[in-house]
Amino acid sequence: MNKRVRDPRIKWWNLKNSNQVEFREKLLKENVWNLDLDANTMWLEMSSCIRRV
Repeated sequence: MNKRVRDPRIKWWNLKNSNQVEFREKLLKENVWNLDLDANTMWLEMSSCIRRV
């Protein structure tokens, strides 16, 4: 059995009402939106932040 670890799938349709507010607050607390970096690094940091939250 060769099982690979996959990236977690984000179920965006579950982000309604209180889930949406909670998700937004957690993202804003992370504060990784550094626009001084190059675009590739910025997107990698943003995507990893979203996966952590």
